[in-house]
Amino acid sequence: MLDETEHCNQLHESYVQLQQQMFVGRTKLKKECMKLLAEMSSGVIAVHGKPGSGKSALMVSDSLFIFC
Repeated sequence: MLDETEHCNQLHESYVQLQQQMFVGRTKLKKECMKLLAEMSSGVIAVHGKPGSGKSALMVSDSLFIFC
C-alpha cells in the first residue's frame, strides 16, 4: 500500500511524463529558456501565458526538466 507522499510523487511523475510526450516544437523558446537558466545562479522564473498555451509542457520538456 502506498503512503500519501509516494502516491503524490507517482502522480507527479505520471503528469511529467505525459507532458513531455505531448510537447513538440517551440525550439527557439526552449533555447531562450535554456540560455536564461544557464546564466542564472539563483532566483525564480515565472512563465506566464493564456490557459492551454503550453506553459506546463514547456517547463517539463526534456531539455528544461533537468534544471528542476
